[in-house]
Amino acid sequence: MQGLHQLAPLRTRVYIDGYNFYYGCLRGTPYKWLDYRCLKSIYCRRY
Repeated sequence: MQGLHQLAPLRTRVYIDGYNFYYGCLRGTPYKWLDYRCLKSIYCRRY
């Protein structure tokens, strides 16, 4: 099929400020660790 442009893959970067995340969400809870790759895969799924 000539004339169709192929789209470049969408790239997403994830930045999590660990200090603010800890004090904003985890402080005072029994949770101290977060699997960042798992969190990213939940929010940035491939379609």
